[in-house]
Amino acid sequence: MNNNRSSSLIRWFKDRRNAIIKDSLIQHALKVIDLCQTGEDAIDSFLKNSEDSLEPIISRMISLERVADNLQDRLSLDITRGFFPSPIRQNLFRYVKHFDETANFLKNGIVDLNLFSTLQIDLPKKIFHLYTELFDVNHQSAKIVGNMVDKLGVDDNYILSWVKEVSILEKAADEAYFRIKEHALNLGKDSSFTEMYLILDVGRSWEIASDNANMAADFLKVIVKIGRKASQNS
Repeated sequence: MNNNRSSSLIRWFKDRRNAIIKDSLIQHALKVIDLCQTGEDAIDSFLKNSEDSLEPIISRMISLERVADNLQDRLSLDITRGFFPSPIRQNLFRYVKHFDETANFLKNGIVDLNLFSTLQIDLPKKIFHLYTELFDVNHQSAKIVGNMVDKLGVDDNYILSWVKEVSILEKAADEAYFRIKEHALNLGKDSSFTEMYLILDVGRSWEIASDNANMAADFLKVIVKIGRKASQNS
């Protein structure tokens, strides 16, 4: 056996019903990643002050988030019917919930970002730069989590080796949000309540998104460890 590419979960994910569930998990992850790419497009459009192109991009994000929500609902039902041990089933529920929340908060932040244009509020360049940094961190995390899901039942070590990277990215998101707050507070009396609220709310949405991606990765790690323990005891 190649210990660099093996999984203690294979006996569960080779079951036909569970294999279908894994396919749905992958499809859900791909929608979250697609949403991240669409968010990058929205940020680029915002930078170019292109309101005409921004609206359809936001509509596409909302549509992707709804598709992800629908997949989450279907997964909740399918996981209940799957042939998984109870601890794995519970942690699959938790994983899906948190990764879906990543999509929700990323979308919310983009919708709020659009309000700067709608309300004709100038966003300071430094804060916009931090926004792009924070959103990119989320995009990187989403792609890693998506790859980890793809390795369920295939490669335990891959999943365990990438958990730390998501944690590092989550800390980078925390740091970016702290600097957003710092710059926002330095605006002082030069900013209105609405401007201050929006600046902080966009950043907070994306910081929470990163927290949820990190928790999603942690639950994948827990699932692997449960599988390994079960294999040792069987």
